[in-house]
Order: sequence, then structure tokens, then C-alpha cells
Amino acid sequence: QGGVTYTETEIEDFGTALAFFRPERKNDTLSFAPKWMASLSATFEQPIGSALLFRTNVGAKYTTEYNTGSNLDPRKLQDSFALVNARIGLGSADERWMVEAWAQNLTDEEYYQVAFDATLQGSSAGAVATSTVDAFLGAPRTYGLTARFKF
Repeated sequence: QGGVTYTETEIEDFGTALAFFRPERKNDTLSFAPKWMASLSATFEQPIGSALLFRTNVGAKYTTEYNTGSNLDPRKLQDSFALVNARIGLGSADERWMVEAWAQNLTDEEYYQVAFDATLQGSSAGAVATSTVDAFLGAPRTYGLTARFKF
């Protein structure tokens, strides 16, 4: 399964929300709005004899660059990145139990969930920003083992 999204965002008119936007944002793209996103995943299942089932799944999501800041400060730009998740398992053919090893962010991609101006650390207004930019990073590579049982 898979999907592709193309998004063209531009602030054309603030309407009644003008008080919440800076006027210089007109004609800018929206925050958190990459032009392209794509996802692809595949699952494979294979019986092993009549009692066991082998299952594996790999999924990936690609996102082009986007800005994570509401003020579109260039220092808050997130470069394009891809996330890969995988799972492999063995269980009973009737699915009464399954043991799976899994990994999220398999390639340990570092990316911003959001970047923001640090409190009382300068200003991002004007031609030259003097503020310190902090960020919440996305989850690093995680992995584990899951056991499922149906009673």
C-alpha cells in the first residue's frame, strides 16, 4: 500500500484572524506544510507447515522540507527526511499467539517536530534574528519485542 500527497499552501488573506498573524507573512507558505509526502508499506505472510505463521512488515514515509516555526524563521527549517519502520514475527497459524521484533525510525533519522524561539533569549523579529532557537526532536530509533496472546 502507498500514497502520495502534494500540497501548495499560501497565505492570501488573513480575514478575521489578522490579529494572530504578522502582516509580513502574506504570500508565505503555511508552517508544517511540506510540498510532498509519500508513504509505502508492504506486508508478507507465509505459513510454516500447518501450525505456524511468519509475518513481516516494512513501512517508510518521506517528507520534503518544511518550516516548523509559526514565524517561518529560516533557522526553523526542517530538511527533507524519511522514516522507516519494520516488524518481523512468528506465531500460530490461528493467530492465538504471535511474537514480533520491531524497530521504529530504523535508520535513526534526526528531525524536528517543532522549533521555537527560546524564552527571553533575544528576538526573531527584524532583518537579523538574535534569538536562540530550541527544538523538540522526533523519536530516535526504538526497538523492542512484542508478544500477543488471544484467550
